[in-house]
Amino acid sequence: MISDQDGAQTTLHCILSDADDMESGTFYSQFGIYKDKKSRKGGWPLKMINPNATPEAAAKLWEQSEKLVGA
Repeated sequence: MISDQDGAQTTLHCILSDADDMESGTFYSQFGIYKDKKSRKGGWPLKMINPNATPEAAAKLWEQSEKLVGA
């Protein structure tokens, strides 16, 4: 477990950062559980945890979901 103060850091970073400096669809985390040592420290932004989690895959999932629910 991490402290409340540490846990709030990523949220505060995302809220207080200039929108032009943020990367849409990117994973932000203060702490990470990653195989490569560079990413374990956390930071903003981190690379995608799953290389298959792309904007294209998200769009395809959204379209399929709309079809399934009849939207």
